[in-house]
Amino acid sequence: MRATASRSLQEYPRGLGFDLARFDHVSPLPVLRAYRAFLDDATQQRGWSVAAAVVTLFVEGTAHERALFDPNAAPRPSRRSSSTARRPLRPAAREPRAHEAHRGVEGDHRKAAWAVMLDHVPAIEHGAVLDAMREAVRTWKDYRDDVAIPVRAVTQRRVSAHAEHPRCEIG
Repeated sequence: MRATASRSLQEYPRGLGFDLARFDHVSPLPVLRAYRAFLDDATQQRGWSVAAAVVTLFVEGTAHERALFDPNAAPRPSRRSSSTARRPLRPAAREPRAHEAHRGVEGDHRKAAWAVMLDHVPAIEHGAVLDAMREAVRTWKDYRDDVAIPVRAVTQRRVSAHAEHPRCEIG
């Protein structure tokens, strides 16, 4: 299973035109190692309730899940409300994609994940779960702030430069 998953993960960079050899000797940055160490510890050493909360609510969840339970909460924004909504798209690009279909059924799955946690975690474990969730947020934000945001800025500059190329077709 692991070898199959590893091979399928290689398809992402290959599909983006990267030379896979450049990934042979990658060393994770300290903030990524800290986030990964937290995830490993939370899912392997702290019991089922912490592991389930961290994976099902934090890793798989979104910042917009309050809307599942609170009718006054802001709903999850549509994917088309991003910068792509301001650009004309070819007809094929307007067709529903797999991720949009997934979002259509995701609400029930997210409600079920929350129901499991809210209905089955013993009260004595609530503190440990909340502490782990706070640690998840902190370690993820450290990673995001040190790695993901700078990488996104560089990527956006490259995409913008590519979009201005005369051969690039957007609409």
